[in-house]
Amino acid sequence: MAVEVDFQAAIYTRLTAQLVGAGKPTTGVHDVKPQSDPAGGFPYVTIGQTMFTMDDAQGSFNFQALARIHTWSRSGGTLETKQIQGAIYDALHNHTLAMPRLNGAGAVDWLCYSLLREASRIEPDPDQSFHGVCEYRALIQAA
Repeated sequence: MAVEVDFQAAIYTRLTAQLVGAGKPTTGVHDVKPQSDPAGGFPYVTIGQTMFTMDDAQGSFNFQALARIHTWSRSGGTLETKQIQGAIYDALHNHTLAMPRLNGAGAVDWLCYSLLREASRIEPDPDQSFHGVCEYRALIQAA
């Protein structure tokens, strides 16, 4: 049961498709904040801590997850971070994610049928960047 891995892969795939590339708001989506500027520099997104709880019912496997998505900007103000958070909202909020096995043959093991943003905030970071955090609550069931 690799629901945690499959969920992160689905979030990564969705965010990369929606946020990275020509005319899109970020240079990349990462697992952790790079030690130095990532290729292409700021702004970028990281997928942070995800907390899972089991919510099984008789005969079915269900999970709740709280995922933290971080934004990083050195634009000199909070506007860029807010715009990226808006793009993340557009990409994830109320979006259903089919979660195929990360290393499988494309078979779908899990379905994230509810993905809602619960909170967001922006803080200045000591390295002169602005750090945004969005929290998304997910409901996941076995497919």
